[in-house]
Amino acid sequence: MWFALVLALGVTAGAASAQDADRGSWWAVGVGAGGTRLTCDFCDAARDVGGSVDFAMGLRAGAQGRLGIEVGGWSHHQEDVRESVLRAGVVGQLHPRPGSGLHLIGGLGWSGYRASDLASDVVRVSLGVGWDLPIPVGSRWTVGNSLVLDAASFGRLRSGETSVAGEVGFSVLRFGAYVRRR
Repeated sequence: MWFALVLALGVTAGAASAQDADRGSWWAVGVGAGGTRLTCDFCDAARDVGGSVDFAMGLRAGAQGRLGIEVGGWSHHQEDVRESVLRAGVVGQLHPRPGSGLHLIGGLGWSGYRASDLASDVVRVSLGVGWDLPIPVGSRWTVGNSLVLDAASFGRLRSGETSVAGEVGFSVLRFGAYVRRR
């Protein structure tokens, strides 16, 4: 399902971009750091910090908004365990004041947590804020930063096919910088 959505949006965005480079489609690449916390009866309550990467693309929704799809990942390595969170979903960005760099970010999608033989796949909600910086990098490019919280609840932590814990939640708090093509 996600592949079909990505393909459809990519074809649509590519067609819109070819028709008019100043309107229609956008894409962004971001890097940063994120802290992840897994919550369950026996989970460590500490937030593990690691690198984060994001890619988003979509179509403009009027002069103040953008809608699209986003994929990304987070990773942390400690001792002999590599933790990772992959995610994919839809994203919306709204500039409440025209001409301001401030924008609100919201999204819905899938997150997959992995650590050694442990795994959890859940529906997540994303909420955040971003700021387009007034750095001149050309008429079609914007750089900025964002702070986004991805939160998921009611997941199931499993080892292989065996359920280890129920009602598991996790969150990823991401701070990063992005480059976006308008």
